[in-house]
Amino acid sequence: MKRLSLLAGAALLLALLAGCAGVQDPPAPTPSMAPVPEMTSSPSPSPEPTPDPMAGQEVDSTDQFLTPDQEEVFQRAREATYTLQGLGDNIVSFGFVQQSTDGSFVDQVEGEYYLFENTYEEYVQLMESIFTRNVLDDPRYSLDRKFIDYNGQLACYGGPGGCSMTMVEGYTRYVAEEYPDTYRLEYRDGEKVEFTLIAHYDANWDKGESMEVYTVEYPIRLVNTAQGWRVDQFHSAVYG
Repeated sequence: MKRLSLLAGAALLLALLAGCAGVQDPPAPTPSMAPVPEMTSSPSPSPEPTPDPMAGQEVDSTDQFLTPDQEEVFQRAREATYTLQGLGDNIVSFGFVQQSTDGSFVDQVEGEYYLFENTYEEYVQLMESIFTRNVLDDPRYSLDRKFIDYNGQLACYGGPGGCSMTMVEGYTRYVAEEYPDTYRLEYRDGEKVEFTLIAHYDANWDKGESMEVYTVEYPIRLVNTAQGWRVDQFHSAVYG
């Protein structure tokens, strides 16, 4: 009887061990990955441009805000206006030479046109080295208003008035000697410069009264082209 009890106990122990071996722990849960929000970078704000310390100041000379290259082309434009708007033979200030066969009188063609030893193309190249087409297409500065191409040579009109434009009304009122021109920078960067010419005139020039000075402001613009700086808008105190 005791033997049977031992066998039964052994069988029960084996059954319990077998049952334990057959039971498995449930798999550990896989952690779910929360979606990562896409990071978007907002553009950095552009820095505010640094105010130009010269802008808005009225000065007595353009070389206070123009670079040497800009100053050179502006001064050449001032000189060229006496050719394009004043008397054409003022072009001699650029080294052009009037032609004289006998050494005494300038050779004339087409009636009242005077010949130069220089070619017409030299004249065009000179003006295009100073002004843009924006200026030269303006009738006041037209290349052909007083000059012609005479068989390749430059010829200038020399008839009555020399094709000179009327100066600013009451030209003698321009009082640059007593009140020199002044200038005000409006804007500048590497591509353009805009400034104002401030010219002074006398309202009482023909009244025999004491001087009454007033000013006229003229806009001027220089632009940086592939060939260098050029005058893109121009006025003068003499011709307006």
